[in-house]
Amino acid sequence: MGLCLNFQGLGDCLALLPPHLKEQLLSIARRRCLLSDSVLLALADSGLSHLDVSRSHLRISGPALQQALLGMPRLQALDVSGCDGLSAADLVACAAAAPELRLLRIGGSDVCDSVAAQVVPLLLPRVEALLPAPGRLADDWESLADACRCDAVGGS
Repeated sequence: MGLCLNFQGLGDCLALLPPHLKEQLLSIARRRCLLSDSVLLALADSGLSHLDVSRSHLRISGPALQQALLGMPRLQALDVSGCDGLSAADLVACAAAAPELRLLRIGGSDVCDSVAAQVVPLLLPRVEALLPAPGRLADDWESLADACRCDAVGGS
């Protein structure tokens, strides 16, 4: 079974879903390695405040991500860690498309780390870049939040 929302005639119905359900569908698609440009664009929603497309490798293109972000005026956090197909120019354009963006999670591979080195200075101070520690790339925002809570508890 695939997440073929647009291909099964559900594309028009997706607009009726509330943002939290679209966010859950995006998360399921990402975790099952089914997140693609078409799925991202079908589930992009103006009510989303954060977007996790991490580890989508080459399945998410810069232009599609930028188009999705143009429809997300409230977006404050974006996770593109492990997205080897995104260039520095793509990420600068994405930051411009999301005026409320404050946190960008990037890195996780040699390619992504190289892009991060190029893009981070261009986005500061408006956007804080979060670079995962070597060997500690969490799978998603939830894992990252759990790791931060554990660090805070352990550091107290």
